[in-house]
Amino acid sequence: MIKRGIVSMMVSAAALFSLGAKAGVPEDPGMRMVAKENYGGARAYFQGLLKGDPRDAAAAAGMATLELTRGNNESSVEWARKAIELAPTNAAYRMLLGVAYGQYVRDVNPLSQLGIAYKVRDSFEQAVQLAPDSAEAHAGLAKYYILAPGIAGGSTRKAEEQLAALDRLDAAQAAAVRATLAQQHKDLAKTED
Repeated sequence: MIKRGIVSMMVSAAALFSLGAKAGVPEDPGMRMVAKENYGGARAYFQGLLKGDPRDAAAAAGMATLELTRGNNESSVEWARKAIELAPTNAAYRMLLGVAYGQYVRDVNPLSQLGIAYKVRDSFEQAVQLAPDSAEAHAGLAKYYILAPGIAGGSTRKAEEQLAALDRLDAAQAAAVRATLAQQHKDLAKTED
């Protein structure tokens, strides 16, 4: 069975990043409503935007974030995929999709988990390709490589490659990811005892 919540540690960071938030403060009114747990207001806001312009990728990403926050993981995946369909080169939306798949893996049967895990990895890899200077994308991919089992593409070597890039981009995030790596090694050592 794939480890539950492979990328759950990225939910709020990716959600804010996906809509271009600065300094961790959501600028979008809908995202402010999500942050304040005004889910009905956020839903009405994003749906209003989409009614006015069904091709509004940011509104689709907002719906994905809202659904993710509410624990509606399958719906979150659908909305994130819609945002990518509307803005295929947006790395933040790829990250959001990776996070959504990372939560959705909890909801599927064990036979389907490996396929979903690959989608998590692929989404983060695509985000890194689209935004090689994004510390958030490198951190997300590194955490995937750390937390995923080998059969799902987990790899300490690949995590270290992402950490090398992250060291150049954001030393604080690199340190946080290294803490995740150290904890994972500690947890693995316990299971081998």
